[in-house]
Amino acid sequence: MRFGLRMNIVGILYKNPVNPDSENIDHMNKRDLNQLKKRLEKELADLAAGKDCNLEGLDYSEGESPDLIDRAASVIDRSLSQNFCDRKNLRIHKVEQALEDLKDGLYGICQSCGDDIAIKRLKANPVARQCISCKTEMETRQRLINS
Repeated sequence: MRFGLRMNIVGILYKNPVNPDSENIDHMNKRDLNQLKKRLEKELADLAAGKDCNLEGLDYSEGESPDLIDRAASVIDRSLSQNFCDRKNLRIHKVEQALEDLKDGLYGICQSCGDDIAIKRLKANPVARQCISCKTEMETRQRLINS
């Protein structure tokens, strides 16, 4: 296995096995990093400014809706709203994690293998914490477990 010197985002040199596939990966520069940071900050602001996840108005009370169809519609509305809120909160958490990684100098480094995450992947999904290879492997294992 060949080794090459690589520089991570904060400028620290380290020994890294040379991956023949990684030769085609565009490495992140400061401009890319700043663009991704601005994008993450904007997304976080948009999520925070969006509709609150207040489910109080969706509660069914005994005197309001005796009709079975109205009750079923209320249950479905509440379920959909809860799902939306859960997904929104998960996305907020992922964006906050990415911003924390940026601050700590760990952004763009795969949490599974330690290789750089391709800039194309980060531009497509700025909250990605795994390279394509590791994410694919994880999803394959998950499908095998669930089947």
